[in-house]
This record gives sequence, structure tokens and C-alpha cells, in this order.
Amino acid sequence: MVFKGYQTFSEPTTKAEQKELFALVIGINTYNGLQSSSGNRDRDTDADVPTFTNLRGAVADAQEVYDYLTSDLGVPKSQITFLRDEEATRTSIITAFRNLANNKDIKEGDSIFIYYAGHGAQTLPPKRLLRMKGCPEKVEVLVPHDYGRIPSKHESMGIPDYSIGALLNQIAEKKGDNITVVFDCCHSASALRGSRKSNGRALTRSGPDLMYHLPDELDRDIWDSDPGPRTSLSRGLTTPTPLKHFGSTSYVFFAACSSSELAREMDDRGCFTSALIALLKKLGHSSFSCSQLITHLPKIEGQSPQCEGVHQDRLIFHGYVSAYDKTFFNIAERPASASDNSYDFIMTEGRAHGFSKGDELTIYKSKSKEDRGKPVGVVIIDNFDDISGSSRLKILPNTPYFHLPCHPAPALLTRSIEPHLKLYIGPRDQSLVRRIRKLPGLSNVVFTNTPSAAHIRISVDKTNTEERLCFEVLDQDVFRENPNLKLKPRFAPNDDDDLQNILNGLAHYYWHLKRTSDSLPVTKEISPFFFKLQDTFTGQPRFIQEEGSFNLCNASNVIDVEIDEEALYGLEITKNSEHGANLFPVLFYFDNTDFTITQSYKHPVAGGNPESPWPGPSMTIGYGVGSGSTVSPFSFYMDEAYDTEVGFFKLMLSNKPIDLDSMTQTESPFLRSRAMKQKTTLLAQQNPQQLWGSITLTVITRRKE
Repeated sequence: MVFKGYQTFSEPTTKAEQKELFALVIGINTYNGLQSSSGNRDRDTDADVPTFTNLRGAVADAQEVYDYLTSDLGVPKSQITFLRDEEATRTSIITAFRNLANNKDIKEGDSIFIYYAGHGAQTLPPKRLLRMKGCPEKVEVLVPHDYGRIPSKHESMGIPDYSIGALLNQIAEKKGDNITVVFDCCHSASALRGSRKSNGRALTRSGPDLMYHLPDELDRDIWDSDPGPRTSLSRGLTTPTPLKHFGSTSYVFFAACSSSELAREMDDRGCFTSALIALLKKLGHSSFSCSQLITHLPKIEGQSPQCEGVHQDRLIFHGYVSAYDKTFFNIAERPASASDNSYDFIMTEGRAHGFSKGDELTIYKSKSKEDRGKPVGVVIIDNFDDISGSSRLKILPNTPYFHLPCHPAPALLTRSIEPHLKLYIGPRDQSLVRRIRKLPGLSNVVFTNTPSAAHIRISVDKTNTEERLCFEVLDQDVFRENPNLKLKPRFAPNDDDDLQNILNGLAHYYWHLKRTSDSLPVTKEISPFFFKLQDTFTGQPRFIQEEGSFNLCNASNVIDVEIDEEALYGLEITKNSEHGANLFPVLFYFDNTDFTITQSYKHPVAGGNPESPWPGPSMTIGYGVGSGSTVSPFSFYMDEAYDTEVGFFKLMLSNKPIDLDSMTQTESPFLRSRAMKQKTTLLAQQNPQQLWGSITLTVITRRKE
């Protein structure tokens, strides 16, 4: 269907912060009036209705999920809706989705878990969609127990993917985005399931192709709802209020296999569900993020499980983790003798994550504030592994050898060999240079005597009753195409703690904005396009290019738009050659006013053989069809205090799946949160021959004159 890591840990939540868990569990073995699990025959099979053969393991899979929720997690049975076989009619499934949105016991932010095991199928899209650009060749449907293909009987038809997506959006609008959806079914990246015998012992779950168009009016009461008035939001790139919980921003989606694969049953059980529940029981539901659950599953023959959604980095039964102040990197110990300190340690993160040879990391016993005051030791990056993309580390010269206190051990980057932030400070404010040099942890900040070579100018502003620090953008990448651009400075208290916090945030921002790589030559053969969109309000595709729209991205990769709070935009990226077909994109937005970094699109995470979300010559993000269509379109807002603002889209590309969550900076360094939580990154799967590159687009937004 159109549902289309680094591990995040937080400090223990208080009782007041803990959320409840509610679930909808569906398992269907029997269809078309064939014998149900209770032994009864529902109705005679209509010859005009495609026959979906009985499944063996769907109800058993659903039962195991239900038992895990109630027995292992202690979820009250009253908070779970469990539909099996004849209980899982089309009407009852849709009603169960709607009940999640309307249940007064579910508070905003509570965890909502939806599991489906049963047939799925592909059919032709409604004829109303055929005239739209990007109309899919097939629409995926969930097949309820009482399925019938007669168009006049809407109540017995399959449930289209766009209807399921709209139901999820409605849940998220009322209850928040803490929704996890799991489908164990054939082609389940496209949300299908079926059953056909394979080699006598294993069953694959694939049913017949349905060669008819869905009725135009099917489920109009679900997907053709008024999104409500648009309201002004915060400044910068943001999601319009009606679309805040649209698509994969509202849920994380697990699929048993890619869209081209078949999900298998073995010994009357689904291979994917069995492996997932076994992993959760063994390691605990709070040990891995959603994306890491996929990569830590055991290999399943013929299946590449998928994880998709903006919030892949959260825990499967928990809410989204808030902003963090420290990013930990996990260090593993390699088998080596104590007499040889070379390459004793390894870290999966490497050049693609912004590290350089010679960077120093301090290792701790744990991530707690207490242990951060007692470092175990310091290691430096000695080399990079070109095969895996990881870093090899060694203990600092002339320091005692030590073993890791735990496996893996958390570490913080404490010294960077390459400058991340270039500052210009004028002659009248040279006392600031001495102050900054005394601040700890700022080895990646350097000073330049030339304003045009700096990212930021810092000065002391004395125009107010209290002195304050003034930060002005000098970065020439901002002004190269628009030398007369006027940007307002940012101000902060003239305090060392604030100064250190801001410089750390600015260094993180500019390091990730500026770093590049030439290891993926195909990056130079990719063209970006930026279009204005229109909302069709008709399911899939929900957003398409506005009629008569043109490319707003010029030859210098600059997008210059006037602020229009009603306008929606989408990005298209096109390969200009046949090389590098297997690319994995991650899109970030760098806000040059508050210096935040947000993830606008993240490719799905897969186990086994990963499937690129960009199989064809072009991929759209924020509109059209495909993986990129499940994130919201882009919209720009501007604070009343500003007339012009600048930001950057940075498209990171890799020939293998890559986790870049540590790049994000969701809280402005000019804001000092008093209740921030920590986030750490977990060792990811090593990928052979990992190459990467990037494309940066400058975005200038102006107030209408």
C-alpha cells in the first residue's frame, strides 16, 4: 500500500510521562464463504468472485501478537480490539479504525498499534484517477472476510490503500503521530497478502490479481473529508496544519517483505511475525528503534522486511523522543591482544556521518550524567574502512590500555580535527576571542581575519540597557546569488553558558551543511526540480503538480519564492544517466534563521536485500506516488519580524541504506531547553562499498511586497 536508524534512547520517563498502549489486531484465514476457523461455512462461493484460498497462519499470527501485548507487555484486554475470521468484515474493520480515532480513553500521544494478517490484492484504480499525472497502475486493497467484487455492493469490496491511509490520518489528527502499523503479507511494502503452495511445505501468501476498476465513489465518506481551515504556523519550512498528520508523518509502517517479494508461512505460522515477536521477547521492546528492529531480524529466505515512516527512529511502543543535547556513538571492541593497541575498537559511523581522521571520542561507562564526569578513556579515529564505511579507532598514544566497560560502550565526540565553524570577530570585540578559547569542547571552532571566509560574525551589542551578543550570517553560500540580501541578526545574552551552547549548535549546523563527498560520481548527474502543487482531496495521488507549474529551482540550484501560506510545494529528483540506479536518498532542511536541521524524507529501512525507493529515472518527494509521496508537501511560513529568510535543502545520497539521524538538530541553539532528553545512536548494519554524495539547494523566501 502507499504506507509508505540509529537507536534512540531517552532517560527514564517519569510516571506522568508514560503513555498508554491501545491496539487493533486483525487475523483472517478464511474467505469467499470457505470454511472458517470455527468449522462453519458462511455462504456459497459466487462464481463471479475471485477465490482467495484459505490461509493457515494468519489467525495464529494475530493470536501471538495479541498474547504478546497482553501477557508480555501487560496491556489490558479492554484496550485491544481483536478481529478474527468472520468478525473481520469490511464494515467491522473500518469501524475499528474509526473507533481508535473516537475513543475518549485514548489521549493524544498514547501509543497505537495496528496489526493485520490476511489476504491482500492489487486491482485497477478508480477511473477518476486515470486522468491524473502519476496515477498508479494498480491500487492495493486489504481483503476482508466477506469480500465480494460486485461494484454495486461497496460493503463487500476490498479496502483500498488510500482509504486505509485516510483512516490513519484521521486517527493521527485526533490522537497524535504515535502509530505503528504492521502488515505480514505478500508484496507487503505494497501491503498484499495471499496463499499459494510452494515446495509442499512452505506457503506463500499471494492471491489472484483483480482486473477491474474500483468504483469512483468507493469510501468517499472516508477520503473526501474537509481538511479544515489552514492556520498560520511557526516560521520556516513547516507542515501546514491540515497536513500535520498526513502520510508517513503520522505512522511507522512495517512490511514483511518488499513489494516484489512473497511473504512465507512455515509450519502454519508467518515467518516475519514469528521472527519479530521472538526478537521483541528476547531483547525487549525498548532496546531498539523501529528501523533497528528490522535490521536485527534474522535472515528470512526470500523476504526483505521493510520499515518506513518519518519516525523510524522511535521505539515501537513509545512516543517520539524529544530534542536532545548530546549525541552518543557506540564503540565496539575488536578481538586484539593487549600488547597491540592498533584497531582495538570500531565504530560503524564514518565519513558519511561527518567524521574525520584524528577526531577524538571519549568513552564512558554509561550515558548518565554521573558517569559523564568519569570518562573511561579516549580514542582517536585512525582510519576508515572503505568496504563497510565504518571507523577504526585506537587508544591515544602514551595512555594506558583499557577494555570497554560494556558492549557497546557510549562515546561522545570531544575533539574534531577539522574546523566546523569559522568565526569573524572585529577589532573592537577581541575580548570575545579570548573568552571563546577558554570555553571547553570548542576545538572545532576557528577564527578568520577575513569576513568573507567566515560563517558567522559575533559582536557585543550595547544598544540595549543590558549587553547582548549579536550573531550575523556571513556565509558566502547565502549571498553568492543574492549579494544584496538583507538578513536580520540573532541576539543572545552575553553569558558564557549561552555562548558555548550556541557555538556548539552552530558548529554542528555548518559542519553538516558544508561537508561533501566525491565518492558517488552519479550525484553530479542528478537534476532537482521544485514545483508548486495542488491538493486533489481524492486519495491517491493526493497531491499533484499544479496545472501550468514550472520548475522553481534555477540552474544554480537556488529556489526563490514569495511567502504564500496557502502554497504547497514538492521536490522531484531525476537521474540523467542509467548509472547508479540503486540509490537511497535522505532529505534534510537546514533553517538558516534558527539553525535547526530537520529530516524531510528518510528512505525505508530494510533487512536482507534492501529495495531502493528510487527504482526509476525520477522520484517525487511530497507528491505523486511512491515512497516519497507519503511525506507531506512543503510549505513556507515566516515570522512577522522577518522580510527575508534563507534555508537549504540537502539531499544525501548513498548506494546503500544509511542512517543519518545524528545529523538532526531539532531545537535551535538559541533556545535553551531545561528538560532536554538524550539521544544516542546504535551500531548499524555494515554495508559493503558504501559510497555517498550530496546535492544542496538554496531556498530564499521573501515576504510579498
